[in-house]
Amino acid sequence: MWNFSFLRVKAWPQPSRTLLCLLVVLQIAAWYPLWQYHQSDVQHDNKQQARMDGHTQLRQRQAKLLVSNSFTSETLQTRVVNTEKGEVTQWAISGKMLLGHWQAVQEKIQEKVAIGLVSASWTLTMDGHWQGHLLFDVLRPNKSQSQQDWLPARQVAMSGALAQWRLISVAVFQGEAFALLSYQSAKRWVAQGDWLPTLGLSVQRVLPDQVTFVAPSGDAFLLSVRDRNGMKE
Repeated sequence: MWNFSFLRVKAWPQPSRTLLCLLVVLQIAAWYPLWQYHQSDVQHDNKQQARMDGHTQLRQRQAKLLVSNSFTSETLQTRVVNTEKGEVTQWAISGKMLLGHWQAVQEKIQEKVAIGLVSASWTLTMDGHWQGHLLFDVLRPNKSQSQQDWLPARQVAMSGALAQWRLISVAVFQGEAFALLSYQSAKRWVAQGDWLPTLGLSVQRVLPDQVTFVAPSGDAFLLSVRDRNGMKE
């Protein structure tokens, strides 16, 4: 009888616990970097989506403020000029008020919405108010955006130069009042609407005993017959 001893196969030894643990550790070491990379991608995508959702909410809140006339008042009118894909892209305001009120409006608006000035038209009226028409581009909301200054002039304190002027007399000719002013050794007749470059003021009105001047800021100053000094109104 043939002896096929070469067909006999020795049984594999049972793996030890140490070997099994080593195999598990090797598997973890091989797959962990891939798992960690996947988790990092997931976290990045979640953060990016949360950021996009936040920007969307800010844009929607901003658009609602611009469309709903939230800044409109008795002295300020607002309107949407252009829109694109349902979003406001250009916005305009117009109004007539004192410079200090314009300053408050400027701060209030820029606290709520992100806009960039495109054009501005300012007119100083004889009552010391500024008539303004301003056009803005609507920008992406950004909490770190720097504040812009749209105002046509800075608010000023008492004009020191005005203290050196004196109102000598007031005369009326053909229904128009004229004031005779003196500065050092010079004298000059002025009427309502005249501009005095030396002072940087214009004549707002002439009364029998006083002249009112207005600065480019809208601040008004009085010069009285009884007083050599200019007094802020």
